[in-house]
Amino acid sequence: MLEGNQDVGEIERDDEEETASPLAPSSDPPSTLIAPLALASIVVLKSLVIMIFSCFLASPGASSDTLKQGDMLNNSTHLVSTNKTFTLGFFSPDQNSEKSYLGIWYTNDTSHPVWVANRNEPIYNKSGILTIDSSGNLIIIHDGGDTFQLYASPTSVNITATLLDSGNFIVREVSSNESVWESFDYPTDILLPSMKLGVNHRTGRNWSLTSWFAEDEPASGAFTLDWDPIGRRLAVSRRGVKSWTSGALRDGAFEFLSYT
Repeated sequence: MLEGNQDVGEIERDDEEETASPLAPSSDPPSTLIAPLALASIVVLKSLVIMIFSCFLASPGASSDTLKQGDMLNNSTHLVSTNKTFTLGFFSPDQNSEKSYLGIWYTNDTSHPVWVANRNEPIYNKSGILTIDSSGNLIIIHDGGDTFQLYASPTSVNITATLLDSGNFIVREVSSNESVWESFDYPTDILLPSMKLGVNHRTGRNWSLTSWFAEDEPASGAFTLDWDPIGRRLAVSRRGVKSWTSGALRDGAFEFLSYT
C-alpha cells in the first residue's frame, strides 16, 4: 500500500506542474482530477492482494508435500515430495478426453503415473478437488458426481496426508503421528521399491499389480501380477488364468528369472 500511495503522490506532483504551465491551463483543482485515479488504483491493488492471498489459503503451495485439514488441491495445484522425486495431482492421460484422475508420477517423467487413486471411477471434467474434510476424511469431490473416498476416519480425528520421496502417499493422525492409510496398500500397475506383493496378514488385503485397460485408460485391465504363496512364485494371470510364472523362490532367487 505504501508503494501505491507513493505512486499517487508522484502523479499529483506531475499534474501540479502541468497545471502550472501556461500551455495547459486548467480551471479544475489538481485534487479533483487525481482523486478518481487514486481511488481506482487502490481498489485494483486491494483486489489483487486479496486474490493472491486467497489462492495461498485455498491450496497448498507448489512445493508443499503435505495436505492439511481444510486444504484443497485442484486441477492446477500439486503436492511435491521433499526431494522433488514424486509429484501428486490430477492428470488426463488422453488429451482429447475430459476424463481426469488423481495420480502420482515421477517429477521428471510425466509419461506414466506410478499410482492412480480413482482408476475405475474417473472424473468427467476438470473440477476434481482433493481435500480433507472436517470429519477427517480424505476425499475427492467434483461437480456432477459422487464423492470418492480414499480414507474414512472412524473417529473424526485431525489428519494430514503427505507424499513421501518413496512415492508413498500416507495419512497420519496429527495427535499420535501414526500412519493410518497409505497408497502402497492400493498398488496399480507399477511396483516401487519398498512396495510389497502378497497378502497383508494384518489386514488380509492382497497386494497385486493390475495392468491398465489401454495406454490412455487407467481402468483395470486384463492382466495381474501377484504372489502365489503355495508355489512361492510370482504369477501373471490373464482374466484369472495363469499365463506365466517366475518359478519357485529358492535361496533368494526365482527359478525362471535371469539376474545377469
